Amino acid sequence: MKLDLLAVLLAMELVIPPLFTLISSKRIFKSTEDRKERTYGLSKVVLIGIGIAVAIHVPLITTTGIMDPLMDRLSGTSMPLLLQALLFALVLISPLLTSTFLVMLSVSLVSEKSGEKKIKFVRLARGILLFITILLTPILGFGLVWWALIIYLPPSLTSKWWFDFIMYSLLVLLFSPSILK
Repeated sequence: MKLDLLAVLLAMELVIPPLFTLISSKRIFKSTEDRKERTYGLSKVVLIGIGIAVAIHVPLITTTGIMDPLMDRLSGTSMPLLLQALLFALVLISPLLTSTFLVMLSVSLVSEKSGEKKIKFVRLARGILLFITILLTPILGFGLVWWALIIYLPPSLTSKWWFDFIMYSLLVLLFSPSILK
């Protein structure tokens, strides 16, 4: 029962805000001709869409009681505490981040279809999406690889100090090219 409710609320969080922004941004592009009014209207629509996502996400997390079983499952693993905290935060925040990405993407798609590529908000949304993607992709990829190694390798190997040292070194090397640029 709880899992069904969680799946329905998660689907609502991923569908309703982008759908709202898609419909509202189409309406804004059809009704207004002034570029400043469009930019203001699109900004309002994106903020409302993100607000809807947050309004769905907070009850999703609190009413379903997903935090306790998730923390119990994570504390049963032999992962370092820092990695457990990052994975816990990732699981709790990823639906909200995904919904935000979809909200910005829907506004960007509508503006491209209407032929407006000079709207500052669209460039700003693309820049934010690109920044977040560049920032989160290595972190999520590295976290998934580390998690898979810890789960599938024997505990006698993953509990050694040098295993964590190698993984942290790889994490630093993964981000060093982006730091140097």
